[in-house]
Amino acid sequence: MKMLAITLVGISGIAHAADPCMKFLSREYTDSVGMRYYNECRANQQAQRAYQEGIARQQEAATAQAVAAEKARKEAEEKARDERNATIEAQESERISNLMLEPKMMQFVYSAQLCTGQEDRTEAMTEIAKEKKYSAIGGVVKLREMYSLQQSLRGADEQIKAAKYWLKNIKRGALGCNNKYVQVIMSCAKGEQLEQCGNDGVVDALALLARVSNLEK
Repeated sequence: MKMLAITLVGISGIAHAADPCMKFLSREYTDSVGMRYYNECRANQQAQRAYQEGIARQQEAATAQAVAAEKARKEAEEKARDERNATIEAQESERISNLMLEPKMMQFVYSAQLCTGQEDRTEAMTEIAKEKKYSAIGGVVKLREMYSLQQSLRGADEQIKAAKYWLKNIKRGALGCNNKYVQVIMSCAKGEQLEQCGNDGVVDALALLARVSNLEK
């Protein structure tokens, strides 16, 4: 019996530690007084819990608001940066487009056109001479191949004529075929995979030259 009483006291102590309000239901208080104190204790606990939960919700709301504000700030900065970059790109594109039409820039294009035509003409003439040489030895002329070479020669002559016409039209002389800018345009126009060449060949090369050389009228 004594052991049972000790056990009950131990359980009562644990309950009081877990819930302080339980002490008001002990034998130290009468039933009415203990219940009144117990209810007041419970009400205080609930009010404290509600207050703490309210503080937590306010903190969560403040954190969410700060995160949203930071996100909006970054988005606004990114939008402004994109708009600035777009404006700069548009201005640069317009500057390059205008510059590409300048006689100084077109001189590169027509000079490259002239050099390419001269190279094509030399190549066609060399192949025609070979065909004539070997046909004289063998007595057989490859008519289809000769016709193709003649067409290449005709195209090269027309290209040379057009390049000279436009150079005269813009009142500019032909640049040397070893000019580095002329070389870039020629390479891109031939479809060579240079770093400077883009999908549009000559146009992209010319745009690059406009940036690099920064030539002004």
